[in-house]
Amino acid sequence: MDENELEDSLRVCREIEKFKIIEDMEMQGKISHDDLFHNSTLLEVEKILNEGETEKETEADTAELLTEENEAAGTDADETEDDETEDGETEADEAEDSEDLASEQDTSLERPEQEVKSVRILKMPKAKPVKKVVETPIPPLTTDSLQEEYVERHPLLRTILSVLICITVALILSLLITKYVAHHTSVEGSSMEPTLYNGDQLIVEKFSYYFHEPERYDVIVFPFSENVSYIKRIIGVPGDIIQIKNGVIYLNGEEMDEHYGKEELIREPGLAEEEIVLNEDEYFVLGDNRNASVDSRKEEVGIIKRSQIQGKAWVRFYPFDQMTAVE
Repeated sequence: MDENELEDSLRVCREIEKFKIIEDMEMQGKISHDDLFHNSTLLEVEKILNEGETEKETEADTAELLTEENEAAGTDADETEDDETEDGETEADEAEDSEDLASEQDTSLERPEQEVKSVRILKMPKAKPVKKVVETPIPPLTTDSLQEEYVERHPLLRTILSVLICITVALILSLLITKYVAHHTSVEGSSMEPTLYNGDQLIVEKFSYYFHEPERYDVIVFPFSENVSYIKRIIGVPGDIIQIKNGVIYLNGEEMDEHYGKEELIREPGLAEEEIVLNEDEYFVLGDNRNASVDSRKEEVGIIKRSQIQGKAWVRFYPFDQMTAVE
């Protein structure tokens, strides 16, 4: 530091001792820019003070506004004073500002690290960009998958469900087969001997009659009453003329050559004693045991209509040793 700078520093110190500095920010600003502070040492002090005053700027601004108002009022009152008084007040203000500056220098020199630390704490770290997480959508559970999972946990339920399904399917199939395909019946009495006997179990099929009409010599089943069905053999089909005379069957005026009757001669011709002409949907039936059969010769049975025929005797399955197709 050269001699000029030392002299400036000493002069500043004398001025500080001579004047008491008031808290006047405007005056402090004038003093801080005076030639007295243009040495390197005081410039460094001023720099430190400026850094330490960051937290007091708001309070200083408020105080400055109040001071300016007071100065404005004081200036109007002092306009009539002479130049010597004005110069004295200015020197006094400068001295007070110098004292405040010195005190602030001491304070700022003692607290630079603390001030810097408080400022550093206020600095917020930069926010990191939030990564957008794309969640993989979970596929919805279908009804089938839920049922499968439930069944796997309950094996007994699975077994019961399978049995119920089988029984239901079997019942439906049996009903359909019984109504449209075939059904079971049993023979009661001896009217069809020697072809069928009492107690024989038969399967009566109706499927073939969907494709053709009943034919001569077919063994058919038809209802006699609400709970009783008869089983007889077709002798006459639609368009035939049937007559029984002298114990012999005549078909269209000629003796019928057939071998199904148990006895050669028929003792009771019944309604067939006179010629019977069959219409388009009419059939004449007899039992193979003709002298012990109630059939179309009797009024209670009469001519059979096509709509009455339930089906054709197809197979005798019991007794098992006589299982055979019905002819």
